[in-house]
Amino acid sequence: MTLDDTTLRIRRYPNRRLYDRTHGRYVTLQEMEQFVLDGGTIEVTDSRTGEDLTRQILTQILSERHPHKLEMFPTAMLHSMLRANDLVFQFWQSHFTALLQLMESAKEPPPFPSPLNWLASLVPTTPSKPVDPTSGPVADLEERLRRLETQVAGKAKSKRKPKPQPKPKQPKK
Repeated sequence: MTLDDTTLRIRRYPNRRLYDRTHGRYVTLQEMEQFVLDGGTIEVTDSRTGEDLTRQILTQILSERHPHKLEMFPTAMLHSMLRANDLVFQFWQSHFTALLQLMESAKEPPPFPSPLNWLASLVPTTPSKPVDPTSGPVADLEERLRRLETQVAGKAKSKRKPKPQPKPKQPKK
């Protein structure tokens, strides 16, 4: 399979055979997996009903060939998904959709160059305009802090009582 076509259109027949309509041949789950790993997408439909089976096939590939990748879903979350009513289901769906949109918007360069600095990859590396450290809110706060420190130091000096000077000792008579 080549990446000339970015989407494979697959039909699943009642005998569970998978037919690649794009290239006119039968394919295996492993071949579909490799196509997806190479950056392509698949669309799988049922030959009788026309139902979209893509999600089920991708889930099957993950559970059979990459069970370690399913470990990203905590057990409590899977329980929650099974118990979900319509409201909870919409919550999960909207959050996963938003996460996917965020990842898609940051595709070039890869969104996570290192697992340790994933957040830095989402922030621009160069500021849009040069930052002047002597102006702006930070400089204003620093100036106010200096004035307060001067005031506090002045009040502390005025409150100090001068130490009494020791009286000179007079010789005994």
